[in-house]
Amino acid sequence: MDLKLKLSQCMIVKNEEADIERALSWGKELMYEQIVVDTGSTDRTVEIAKALGAKVYHFEWNDDFSAAKNFALSKATGDWIAFLDADEYVHEKDLENLVKLLNNIYEANQKGKNIQALRMRIYNLNEYNILQSGGLNERFFMNTPMIRYKNRIHECLTSLDGSIIPGIVSEEVSILHTGYQKSNIVSKSKSERNVQLLLREIEEHPQDDEWWCYLGDSYAIGEEYEKALKAYGKVIEHWKLRVDMRLFALVGMIKVYTRMKNSEKYQKKVVELYNKYRTLKVNNPDVELVVGLYFLNINKKDIALQFLEGTLELMEGLEDGNMAVHVNANLKLIYQNLAVLHKENNNLVGMVKYLVLLLRLYPYDVRALSILLESFYENKESVEGVYQFLGNLYDLTLFKNKYYIMKTAKAVKYTELSEKMWNIMTKEEQEYVLEEEKNKK
Repeated sequence: MDLKLKLSQCMIVKNEEADIERALSWGKELMYEQIVVDTGSTDRTVEIAKALGAKVYHFEWNDDFSAAKNFALSKATGDWIAFLDADEYVHEKDLENLVKLLNNIYEANQKGKNIQALRMRIYNLNEYNILQSGGLNERFFMNTPMIRYKNRIHECLTSLDGSIIPGIVSEEVSILHTGYQKSNIVSKSKSERNVQLLLREIEEHPQDDEWWCYLGDSYAIGEEYEKALKAYGKVIEHWKLRVDMRLFALVGMIKVYTRMKNSEKYQKKVVELYNKYRTLKVNNPDVELVVGLYFLNINKKDIALQFLEGTLELMEGLEDGNMAVHVNANLKLIYQNLAVLHKENNNLVGMVKYLVLLLRLYPYDVRALSILLESFYENKESVEGVYQFLGNLYDLTLFKNKYYIMKTAKAVKYTELSEKMWNIMTKEEQEYVLEEEKNKK
């Protein structure tokens, strides 16, 4: 892959030994140089980065992410910057498209265009490595002294003369982010740090209400719910921000009311917030979802069912993934709950619909498959019909799928299906199963 411009990869790190090798390897052959700015690691991050050939610099942490990132930019000598965090990377299959994009930008600029940034979508990976929705952001941009980061936290790229950075948007290349796979302990530790930084931003920029949204999130992660409600409440009270920030605060408050003890006491407040949302005259799946989960939490299942199904209806044809960050991150939970609610209402068709949707995302979710097989057994569905149905979900030529279904069927006492899966196995596969069963005894 021949990249026509010099690309400097930059990142700031602290204790990233688990991710730093991948961070410096995914596009190494494209990079003119790799710059790592360490802000105080006590693990092997620096050692690994040096071993991989990166230029490592040290920056004394001063509670300012933008300052650290701008220090890294000052060390870059390439034409363009690739500024990804240590827990972000471009998938190997997208590298060729990335080269084409950057080469097209280079050629366009050579002909007089002025493209200084490339906006692309960042997808969060959950604990199952399933892609979730994410927002658009500039991670690739021109190396010029006029482009720098601003804000102590929730830093964003800006032009020093106040103008909009000219750029293009591309969906051809995606950045994958694994940060949400980290433990709750790590998340809470970061939230405590973030609270202090956000309070400083609020003190210095009291007119910027959006900082209260971020502060509410940090308090909520740290389980300081009363403080979170107060922070979100500032936004609701002022009601002057962009619509996306108002939705941000509404979703945050409803989630907090759901988590609080005796959450049923806050039903009136949740309804008031929902009515506030309706005044915005926008349809937002995330709001519908958190309201549905609130009512499910207080055991008002019929209302929860309406909101959860309404959430999925709003998702149809939705173009802006930023309007459904929570929905995309919780599809498994939504499908699980809808399947259970329909089962409790004796709606077999509805239950099967959502179990199938769940199994298409998570084919080896034993609980979902067990409920599905139990229902087929209880309703005396023909084994051949069930077998054909499962053939639409699984490749039944693969031994692992035959064995998985056989074991699950056996566990729910669906003997006929278990025997069917046994009978379609080859002799070698059957011998393997017998050996496995023997070793378990």
